[in-house]
Amino acid sequence: MKPQQGILTGYKRLKDKSVNISFNLQEIPTADLMEIDSQIDSFGVVYFSLKGVLTDAEKKAIDNASLEFGGKTQSERIRNVLFRLHEQVDTNTTFEEFYKQKTNEIIEHFKSKLV
Repeated sequence: MKPQQGILTGYKRLKDKSVNISFNLQEIPTADLMEIDSQIDSFGVVYFSLKGVLTDAEKKAIDNASLEFGGKTQSERIRNVLFRLHEQVDTNTTFEEFYKQKTNEIIEHFKSKLV
């Protein structure tokens, strides 16, 4: 799909620290809208610029962008899961203490499997 022009209209922070960003685009052809519709729930790259035209360097940067699984690194994912677990468990420890304890448990689990 070719780049679209539009207005950045807002954003909303979510509990997991991700962000929903809203744009109002100018009129776009039905084929482009169908392509957008077919890509709902897909992971990709968003590029927003105040100028109207992308340079070749910017296009190349977009094409070469590396994506993390689900948008987060594996360490971010496990930290987020442990944070939610810490919220649900009745504990008197700080999250930092809880995180250190649980990651040590994971490390020891896999160390025990080494020959």
